Amino acid sequence: MPKYSLHIAIVAFVVLLFMGGCSKENGPQEFRATITRPTDDQKISLSGTKLYWASGDKIRVYDELSNQADYILTGGVSASRGVFKFDDGAVLSSGPYSVVYPADARTGVHQINLPYIQYTPDGSLSDVPLYGETSTTAVDFYHMCGVVRFRLSATTAVSLSRITLATDINTNGTSTFSGSGTKVAVTAPNGNNVTTMACDVAQSIASPNDFYMYLPPGRYNTFRVLMTAANGSVCAMHANRPIVVERGKIVTITLSGLVFTATASAPRKHPR
Repeated sequence: MPKYSLHIAIVAFVVLLFMGGCSKENGPQEFRATITRPTDDQKISLSGTKLYWASGDKIRVYDELSNQADYILTGGVSASRGVFKFDDGAVLSSGPYSVVYPADARTGVHQINLPYIQYTPDGSLSDVPLYGETSTTAVDFYHMCGVVRFRLSATTAVSLSRITLATDINTNGTSTFSGSGTKVAVTAPNGNNVTTMACDVAQSIASPNDFYMYLPPGRYNTFRVLMTAANGSVCAMHANRPIVVERGKIVTITLSGLVFTATASAPRKHPR
């Protein structure tokens, strides 16, 4: 073979080798992920939950061909935003992508522990799975639980101590997160149907005040609320229609003109 032909062949081989070695460049090398607060309210604080990134956190990305790749957060952060760099897995094609956190959430049964008692203003959830869909490398993550916002006000000055919710489906205990692609779900917890939100410091509801409770998504046909004041007086109400709680969203229940009595009376209906 002539020297120039051999030279061309070697160059062609090196080019092919170089292209093959850089095949990962065909897919995204990083994802910029943001944990999004529940929709329709930007004032709710989430610092009391595991809704922030920590160094070493991994997300798993799926493309439209069901390829999957893990991306890892290499820098230590405590904010809701982080840059995740490619760590392992298949070379992803172009979007759309579905993304889960933590990365192993869909490799088996991932458990979520919903507490029997939540605390104002955030609840006491930890390691809540997050899910996002995107056509680019910028991912907005939404947590897999729903939020009920109780907007309360009383006819006279009352300091609220706790809110107890009783429903027709379980609201606490161990739950599981599963699914694939855009079909993801949180199963009903295996605890019971009563959850209490305790106020660390009694909060006045002489004027409208908001209280937040994290719940599994679902349709609640029975929704009974017992509000207890710091002085022991109570106010009980129940919904006259089903309450639908969606993942990553807030449903607001406004109860005004509340009257607290020394002993529990028959629950009043509220407009929800």
